[in-house]
Amino acid sequence: MNHNSLVKKTIEFNDNLKHDNVKHICFGVNCKFCRPLGVAITSIFENNRDLHLQLHIFTDYFENIDLNKFEKLSEKYKQSIKIYYLDSIFFEKFPPNSGVSESVYFRLCMIDELDVDRCLYLDADIICLNSLNEFYEINFTKEEFVAVVDDRHPSESKRRNKLYNLKDGKYFNAGVMFIDVNTWKKENVKERCLKILIKDASYIDDWDQGILNIVLDGRTKYIKEKFNFWPKNILYTLRNVVIRHYIGKKKPWKLCKVASRDVWEKYSQNSLWADIPMEEPIAIPQNYRLIKEVSKYYFCKNNISNGIKYYLKYLKLKAAFKVRK
Repeated sequence: MNHNSLVKKTIEFNDNLKHDNVKHICFGVNCKFCRPLGVAITSIFENNRDLHLQLHIFTDYFENIDLNKFEKLSEKYKQSIKIYYLDSIFFEKFPPNSGVSESVYFRLCMIDELDVDRCLYLDADIICLNSLNEFYEINFTKEEFVAVVDDRHPSESKRRNKLYNLKDGKYFNAGVMFIDVNTWKKENVKERCLKILIKDASYIDDWDQGILNIVLDGRTKYIKEKFNFWPKNILYTLRNVVIRHYIGKKKPWKLCKVASRDVWEKYSQNSLWADIPMEEPIAIPQNYRLIKEVSKYYFCKNNISNGIKYYLKYLKLKAAFKVRK
């Protein structure tokens, strides 16, 4: 690690570096994301048994029960998992974001902590459906050092292109990035991102993703949507998807209606986190829309009694919310 490292401690399970051609993957999460992370890793290991992988997980803290599960996961698939505890105090100086943890900033800093040539960064709210080997076959031009997928929302891309004054004319989703780590460091991406964050990030409405779009403008390689796929609607599908990304507020580990939930549930049931119940929102007036999603979930599962129960609860909370306004 470099002398300015933010890493306080590392824990490693099953060192894979003795193998040739090890593929590196990194995640940045807080302790509340252990379950989706564990399911995501299970899907990666299941679909990449022919590859030697080393996973780098950057976090603030993990409970011992989850550390034990990550160790067992590493042993089961004979793959390496290395956990890095970051100095959480460092991130306290950044602007707070309502409803979002400081872990959104891990992505800006953690690449500098890696001593590898190339690495695949993944958000934890993904499922791997096919081999990741194609990522490692990506070739960059002289100007490129990060491979990403277009956000694919024309109106939002247009708005953010104007907001951030992007010369590239495209706006990417930063939940999946294949990175030339050496060039990332050489181009001082971390320092440039933090400079924006500390100086004035008030106009940025999508946290670290907006900052990365600004700093990496013109230096990205756009790849096929199968590498970071999310359906435009619940019926939309794509063949040969490599990464299924559950973007937005609706997550498959929560009680809500989500496209291709069955895919996530398949890997969840095969993971060491299978016994954890799905998250139910707190029934308070401001959460009335979330309670409606719980009702939709039960109706989709043909659980009519619970569907009606939560729909009535939704109506009650909605009425209370309107009165309070």
